[in-house]
Amino acid sequence: MTSPGISLIIPAFNASRYLREAIDSALLQTIRPRQVIVVDDGSADNTLEIARSYGDAVTVIASSHGGISSARNRGIKEADQPLIAFLDADDCFISNKLQRQVQSLSEHPEALLSLCRVRDFWSPELPHHRGKANLTPQFRPGQAGTWLARRECSNASGHSASNRNANSLRI
Repeated sequence: MTSPGISLIIPAFNASRYLREAIDSALLQTIRPRQVIVVDDGSADNTLEIARSYGDAVTVIASSHGGISSARNRGIKEADQPLIAFLDADDCFISNKLQRQVQSLSEHPEALLSLCRVRDFWSPELPHHRGKANLTPQFRPGQAGTWLARRECSNASGHSASNRNANSLRI
């Protein structure tokens, strides 16, 4: 399948523990994003250094702390591809996530947004009293990591990748 251009935005705040795994999951996609943008949101740990260690494979933006929405919006401003995806710095994609969503959007040109399911995972260093991971895939449309959006979706909503009136697909 021909790969359309995808800009993948990873907002990161004090994410040194998980960032490398997140970036690797983006770069190892069966359809690789043409642009991976890490927006360091004023981290006090070595998040910025980890992101920069990827060289030209990752565009790194250092900003003062403004929160995850601010970091995502900063990434959207730098994105130059027709499709935009998000990945939180403490999450990772399965290897064909973007491929499946690109295929879905190809089959439905009227759709502006493709959504997928998520599966929680348990990180061993977290306290056990917080509950156990839900290994059943769940549909969470509000979780930005499930989105692959056409740029028009972002433009229509003023640099926010959500649009209540957008046509969307679930895969």
